[in-house]
Amino acid sequence: MAEHGAESVLVTGGTGRLGRALLPALLAAGFEVRALVRRPDATLPAGVTPAAGDLSDGAGLAEAVRGVDAIVHLASGSAGG
Repeated sequence: MAEHGAESVLVTGGTGRLGRALLPALLAAGFEVRALVRRPDATLPAGVTPAAGDLSDGAGLAEAVRGVDAIVHLASGSAGG
């Protein structure tokens, strides 16, 4: 297990302002990173695994969280674009 106690992280809001800054930092720290995305074609940094899902209706969440050690919740209540 990694020094920080978690090996895999799911980030909600990974395509937002904070998420775009956090994803590369998590990768650099040695985490396996998964990002919850509404659109499967969302642009993510190399090394980040997209997990299709929607917090508003719960679609895809069970699969998105399967096997992760930690969740970083950055998603807001409204879509910015």
